[in-house]
Amino acid sequence: MPRIFPGSPGLLFEFELSSRVPSRAWLRTRPPRDVDVADLIRTSYRSSTGKGFVGLGLLLGIPLLVIGLIAMATDPWHIVTAALGGSFAAVLVILPAVPALRFARALRIGVIDHATIAAAPNAARGALRIVDRRGRDIRYDSVMMWRTKLRDGADIELLVDPVRDRVLWILGPEGDDADSRTMPEP
Repeated sequence: MPRIFPGSPGLLFEFELSSRVPSRAWLRTRPPRDVDVADLIRTSYRSSTGKGFVGLGLLLGIPLLVIGLIAMATDPWHIVTAALGGSFAAVLVILPAVPALRFARALRIGVIDHATIAAAPNAARGALRIVDRRGRDIRYDSVMMWRTKLRDGADIELLVDPVRDRVLWILGPEGDDADSRTMPEP
């Protein structure tokens, strides 16, 4: 099921942006990095989810807007109907740009940091958790390409927002240059 709320990292998968994760060598360069935001936004709108949101917004919102505007001739209170239709259309047309903009920000300002894999207490056998240098647990999508490489005590690399001290992206096991395509859950 798609995570449709703006700001949810899972949206990157829905909008096919996770394949745009650059190599770690590029991420090791000093921020701010040059990121093609327009390309990320275009990719987001070209995805099936992006097209679906835009289509749904235009298909349902615009007719409601038109009906409200026409009905205003008989009753001025139909401005509410017109406003709801226009707002619905606007939100769904803008929604695909949100994850692209957040992803661009993560790529532009993120710095690489390290975390450690630890066994999850009171969890199913083999359950693991990611713990950053401050001892905080980092939530993550358990369906990841490199899940089989994780072992208790192993090091993992993260892309961290240096200002907000927040994990932006989990890159995967340290020294592994394969794309992770995994981001922490919100």
